[in-house]
Amino acid sequence: MRLTVFHNIAVEDIYRKSLARLTEGEDLPQKEGLDLHYAIYNGGILGLSVTDGSRLLFIKVLDITRRRGVGAYLYAETVKFVRKKCGTELQDETAAGLAHDSAWESFVSSSAVRECLSFGS
Repeated sequence: MRLTVFHNIAVEDIYRKSLARLTEGEDLPQKEGLDLHYAIYNGGILGLSVTDGSRLLFIKVLDITRRRGVGAYLYAETVKFVRKKCGTELQDETAAGLAHDSAWESFVSSSAVRECLSFGS
């Protein structure tokens, strides 16, 4: 199976356990009309991002998948979705964004992004 990002799908039972593990202890945005983006591989959810129109509210990948491109791929697919749906760019105030894995640390450490994103420790 290959890594795939799905947008706004109904979460099937086989994904519930991995989604619970990913979001455990997180304060997820609660609002009608949010778009959910799931990075799925081998029957499990490895990453989740949440957008509200063109605003990125939450993004997280499993710790074990970091530095393997999952976060970068999830971010890139989220950006594509927002461009297609809203016709605008994703509101991302970082210089590097997640264009590639080495940008991950600058993305996480950006104070502007830290205000609206939540990451596991």
